[in-house]
Amino acid sequence: MLKYLLIAACVLAALGVAYFRFLDPMLFPNQGRCESLRPGATLSDLTKALGPPRKVTRIKGETWAYFPSHPLAAGPIKAKLREDGNVITLRCYDDKPAAWDIPQG
Repeated sequence: MLKYLLIAACVLAALGVAYFRFLDPMLFPNQGRCESLRPGATLSDLTKALGPPRKVTRIKGETWAYFPSHPLAAGPIKAKLREDGNVITLRCYDDKPAAWDIPQG
């Protein structure tokens, strides 16, 4: 009997995560706003749409800005920036391909 209760609890937990992750975009509006941003956006555009970045890092000569996302999202919204503040790459989800990527060179 305990085994069936445990299986039922796992199924309910999985359905709950699926609901919040995929079916209720009102709970994580930044993902929807991120997807609406188009190539050529600047850091200022991202800040207006998503709020201020939680963190800005410089790794191996690349500057990345991290914006808040839903707690159940795979990771934060990330934007790779050029020195002038223009966005090169925008990743709305950590577990999906980049929303867009401006080729360099």
